Amino acid sequence: MFAAVLEQPDTAAHKIARIVYHLLKYGEAYEAENADVYEQKRQERELRQLTRRTQKLGYTLTIIEPNQPNAVNEPVPG
Repeated sequence: MFAAVLEQPDTAAHKIARIVYHLLKYGEAYEAENADVYEQKRQERELRQLTRRTQKLGYTLTIIEPNQPNAVNEPVPG
């Protein structure tokens, strides 16, 4: 979980502090994310960011599933 943030000590300390705060505030047990859950959340976050960027530029983002390799979609100005 901390592999990506260990390069910057301030970032790692901040992440640990946020986790401890959440545990103390809500009284929940700590559960580390596994790699699959983290990757799924990362992809969802990246998709939201790309959608916002394309809308800001006046385009519509169309998702093409990996099982449709020959599908062609052109950006449509918004």
